[in-house]
Amino acid sequence: MAPVLLDLPIGGKLKRILLTLFIVVFAFGHFAQSDVEDSDPAAGTPQTDHISYRKFLRLQEQARKEAAELHKKNYQQAKDYWDAVAREASNFSDAPIADLDGASCTTENPAINEGKKHFANGDFPPDCNALVLNAEQKKYFLLSSQGACIDSGTAHIGRGSLKGDGATPGNESGENETPPGLLKTAPYDGSAFNKTTAIDLVGLESQNNKTAERGVVLHASAGPTRGCLGIEPGKWAAIRDKLTDRGCPVFVYFDEESAK
Repeated sequence: MAPVLLDLPIGGKLKRILLTLFIVVFAFGHFAQSDVEDSDPAAGTPQTDHISYRKFLRLQEQARKEAAELHKKNYQQAKDYWDAVAREASNFSDAPIADLDGASCTTENPAINEGKKHFANGDFPPDCNALVLNAEQKKYFLLSSQGACIDSGTAHIGRGSLKGDGATPGNESGENETPPGLLKTAPYDGSAFNKTTAIDLVGLESQNNKTAERGVVLHASAGPTRGCLGIEPGKWAAIRDKLTDRGCPVFVYFDEESAK
């Protein structure tokens, strides 16, 4: 892989960043089993996989930010770089992470109540879990097929939706705004992200009917997006596996004042 990285049409500084990340990934693969930084005394065995994976995510995000800074005027070059990193990271896409225990869930959030109303009117697989995203609070809620809150965490929306103190929805291309309302998941073709790091979205209402053509998807993100729905990287793999891409419901909530 290293010779391939050296052949990428990118600058020297970026090439050094990429090679450094490659070395980190390579070292991780050889030494993750001997990493004993943390352990579970009750079980008597090291709990190292998800610790190392979280470290890897932090390094990966740092490299992404550096690449974006170097190439903020050249999106295609930055995308080529990130695709190369994603290919290197593919072996870790299913690494164990913390269980979803629902500790931070609440049924009092207005986004959950509104989402359930919309889900009841939709035609979704009966065993599907559902995702609610509160754009105002930058928070997601994962609901079971019975409507119980399984987990919640940090979410991100499009940078174009971040205006003033509130959040503004949008359905047009080029505005970097996140679409509101009821959507459903679908298999992702891997056209812009690694297939393991995104789920496609289809809008089910007039206010979000351009979601698919705009390329708005659900993916791991550590900050504002170009309009996509972002999930904190440390929770992404679990959310992806529990939500699935088989037509399960997603609801994006904007409060009425911000949506005007």
